[in-house]
Amino acid sequence: MRSTKSGKIVDTDEKKPISQVQAEAALKQRALKEKIHGLVHVALIEQPESRTSAQLDLLVGESKLMPAFKHLDLLQLRVLWKYLSYRRHVADRRLFEQGDDAKNFYVIWSGQVSARIPATVSPTVGSKGGKMMGGINIKPQETIVHTMNAGDTLGEAVGGGHRKAACVTEETTELLILNEHGFNKTFKLFFEKRDGEKTRFLRNFSIFHRRYWSDDELYKIASYCRQVEYKAGDTIVAQEQPCDAVYFIVSGLVSVCRAVTEGGMEEGEVSLCDVAVTKLCSGELFGESCILPDSLGVFQSSIVCETKVKCYRLDKAQLDMSRFQSDVMLAELKKISVIYPDDCVLLQMFLDQKRSLALKEKTMKELNKTLKKRDRKEGKKLRKIRY
Repeated sequence: MRSTKSGKIVDTDEKKPISQVQAEAALKQRALKEKIHGLVHVALIEQPESRTSAQLDLLVGESKLMPAFKHLDLLQLRVLWKYLSYRRHVADRRLFEQGDDAKNFYVIWSGQVSARIPATVSPTVGSKGGKMMGGINIKPQETIVHTMNAGDTLGEAVGGGHRKAACVTEETTELLILNEHGFNKTFKLFFEKRDGEKTRFLRNFSIFHRRYWSDDELYKIASYCRQVEYKAGDTIVAQEQPCDAVYFIVSGLVSVCRAVTEGGMEEGEVSLCDVAVTKLCSGELFGESCILPDSLGVFQSSIVCETKVKCYRLDKAQLDMSRFQSDVMLAELKKISVIYPDDCVLLQMFLDQKRSLALKEKTMKELNKTLKKRDRKEGKKLRKIRY
């Protein structure tokens, strides 16, 4: 019993129902978690089916700008969060191996994941294919074919497919996971629409003509293509970088720049200049060297963005190389390949460009000088031609 300020007597000994006590305790516990971990983290670690309407709204707001979700409207994204579960992994955690059944679909919330395939070189003496380090199975002699960051997805082959590469966390990584049921209810419908658009785009390239690829075969190729975007000034690939993918330009303009060098391996090569050999735009490709059998296996030039660029990247590891080795297919590939002149010709091109620019500057200076003299004579305001 206690007395309030108004003089009323309140019975404080009256016991609350157990269900009410449990509910209040649960609310206090949730409030404590929110203070410690933050609202977003609490919403993430909550079981998908237990997330409240407020938590769903919070997660939609936090994720709507992520690359993996930017093609979904808010309603679709809200439905998706009813199926996405959360996992956190330390660095060097192997998520799955090449050849495994594709049971889950992943979205990277934070961190970095690499896709790896066995290297072509033979294992070192004494190696037996793998070793255990801290409970993590580390595979020797692997090649990283692609690196994925926050907002990227992996595991699109869910539902009957197999993993084309092993995936390993490069750092502490937070993942959003969809099982096959959740994938079929959400992303599968989106991917079918997206891959249909990719298929129609790839059909415009001569190497994917109907004479060589059926609709189903090309649809499978399209599903392996990853959309990548770059800003003006970005270098997509550098000269002499290993050629491990083909890029199909969806939009934008790039320059194909080749470095002219002097000297050999013994005295060391010296770069003389970079020459823009040609430009490529929407509907063209680069990286065909990874398919051509007589190529050096490296990019023969740097690809630099002149504008904002969107490409479809198709990794070499995803391709059945035997499909591209027929005489007809090789002829089609060579038709669309960039032909590089000898270095002496490229150097002459560079000198001609410099000479032309110097002549232009000289001409404009002389013209400005003439205009200034005329303006002085006429008493007019000085003006200058900008160039």
